[in-house]
Amino acid sequence: GQAVVSLTDAAGDFLSYSVDVQSLTLTRRDGTVVETLPLTTRVNFADYVEMTEFFTAATIPSGTYISAQMRLNFSTADVQVEDVSGNAVSVPVGNIRDGNGSPLSTLDVEVKFDDRRTLFIAPGIPAHLTLDFNLQASNTADLTVNPPVVTVKPFLVADVDPQNPKVMRLRGPLKSVNQQNQNYEVLLRPFYRHAGDFGSLTVHIDADTVFEIDEVNYQGNAGLAALSAKPVGTATVAIGHWRVGTRQFKADEVLAGSSVP
Repeated sequence: GQAVVSLTDAAGDFLSYSVDVQSLTLTRRDGTVVETLPLTTRVNFADYVEMTEFFTAATIPSGTYISAQMRLNFSTADVQVEDVSGNAVSVPVGNIRDGNGSPLSTLDVEVKFDDRRTLFIAPGIPAHLTLDFNLQASNTADLTVNPPVVTVKPFLVADVDPQNPKVMRLRGPLKSVNQQNQNYEVLLRPFYRHAGDFGSLTVHIDADTVFEIDEVNYQGNAGLAALSAKPVGTATVAIGHWRVGTRQFKADEVLAGSSVP
């Protein structure tokens, strides 16, 4: 079955918090560990306070999954905090430390799912997991020293099939269009990545979905028809919401072609 994983973040005082996500594994109840991330991916968590971005859509063995683990690499991190005057202050990599005061290199962050909200994977039933590396809860910035010191005590929040999700963004090249079923499929490319097999995801539209394709505006089926005329591999960005009841991503806005920033 398909496990769709997205990343978000709670509000915090960081202007930038870019680290490399090296691994994202799920553990099944029987102890089986499954890797869902094909490549190390750079993520600026500070960009996702108001939004959630689809990260990977992995086909994994059926079963009940009870935990997730994310491995972060801080060796080339770009962390910037806001001082009392509102200015951006960079934190040297050596000043990003663990709870014992030692400089961080890699960090494994694990979350165990509530018994009532495990991640159930079955054929034909996409399951959606949102992970929030809560910057505010996980990090303490000491601005009394120059340069600042950031202490990381990781706090990861998992939400299985979230009931009240944030606005979601899906990036990737066009794979196919199905006008009859009012949807199209995208090869997932999160966080400005141009390559890598992060899986594919179907985007559903309705009469209210607005399109901007090559800087021309459309709505509803007219937009989907215009999208179908574009070649496979055309850049797309969709902004919308995850429908828990149908387990589908519905787009409110679609950009394609030269309209994609």
